[in-house]
Amino acid sequence: DELGELARAAAARGARRIAVLHPASRYGESMVAAMRIAARAAGAEVVAAVAYPPTSTALGATVAELAGHDFDALLVADASARGALLAPALAAAGIWPVGTPRGPRVTRQAVYMLPAVAFDARLAQSAGRYLQGALFSVPFHAPTATGEARLFADEFMSRYQAEPDVFAAYAYDAFQLVRRGVTSGQTTRPALARWLSSGQTLPTAGASEELSAARAPAHATRVLTLEGEIWAPAP
Repeated sequence: DELGELARAAAARGARRIAVLHPASRYGESMVAAMRIAARAAGAEVVAAVAYPPTSTALGATVAELAGHDFDALLVADASARGALLAPALAAAGIWPVGTPRGPRVTRQAVYMLPAVAFDARLAQSAGRYLQGALFSVPFHAPTATGEARLFADEFMSRYQAEPDVFAAYAYDAFQLVRRGVTSGQTTRPALARWLSSGQTLPTAGASEELSAARAPAHATRVLTLEGEIWAPAP
């Protein structure tokens, strides 16, 4: 679902040919398989999948292999620490995200997509120049929170003098969903499950906002982009 949101956002920018950079692991292979499904649903396709050893820091050969493919969107399917290494390596090969001003060092541009595991607000300082305009999946981000999420973030900050993360937001949502069901009169687990899947409108701090009829999140994530050193909702 998360990759579906990213694929749709990339397709809205005209991207149709997706490459995937991923670790040579079961996680990486699962991400490639999920991206193929998400891409088809968005009217795109995965045209290349390039793997690298999970612990490798020498990424020149990996980037060179990637550069041999024709793509206009790139999924970096790894954690933020790896993204911080890959982004400058891609730039050194002339590959930059869409939105970077064109110049002699920019030989190719692609819509960068990064899943939630790749997001770290500190990337704006450590690798921000290489990630301008990149699309990040961020289920919860306190600085850009609005509505229920803003109320939750402000109360959390007031109580704990710390910024809530995605785990705090979804723990809060889980509790609130159950509490709303109980206060509506549900007294058993089966009754609560039926109530939760009956199309209730349930505002949440996280991106889900409410549950679908299949008891899944109505929205998998939010998509943020990096503008200078500011994280902002992707237009």
